[in-house]
Amino acid sequence: MKTRFFAILLCAAMLLPCLCGCGESSLSNDERGNDHGESQVSVIDADWSYYKSAEEIIDISTNVYTGKLTNVSFEIIDYKTGEVDRSKDSQSTDRAIYTIYTVETTNFYKGVESPEMKIRLIGGQKGFKEEEQRELLRSAGMIGENDNTIIVLGGSSAELKIGETYLFCTVKSLGDYELVINPTQFALEMNSDMAKNIIKRFK
Repeated sequence: MKTRFFAILLCAAMLLPCLCGCGESSLSNDERGNDHGESQVSVIDADWSYYKSAEEIIDISTNVYTGKLTNVSFEIIDYKTGEVDRSKDSQSTDRAIYTIYTVETTNFYKGVESPEMKIRLIGGQKGFKEEEQRELLRSAGMIGENDNTIIVLGGSSAELKIGETYLFCTVKSLGDYELVINPTQFALEMNSDMAKNIIKRFK
């Protein structure tokens, strides 16, 4: 019973940055596009916890595993239910675009093993498949038909490359997607000190 209660609290805590961030989106003058079709960027601001030690990352994560990033895509998700909601007629005010990382797993250190994991991070990505992101936002009725806006997360995020292997630290959430522990520490390069220290804890 205590374990289940802790898991519910943990999931709620991990959703909180998403809820706060979506309420604080803004479009700054520096990020506006011009009249020549350049993208406009709306920025989601969110606060995240940062973890100073391997123990802290292991404790907060429900899944810790290595895997190869095989795809980066985008989806419209209701962040309260965790369900995909692309409907133009949706009445939900809790939807956001998410970057979806698809991972072919190799080694599990913590959590329920699966050959493939999908991880969601709120916001799209500037400079990567921008038209795909806009079409998704348009089809969901979240921007106008002639709107060039993409919606991205403010601050820094891990820069992941398709085909590369990382140590992933994620949290089980509602729906089909894992949540990141934060944008910079959910995927660690294998040769980083933090990744080595985390893996060492399981040996």
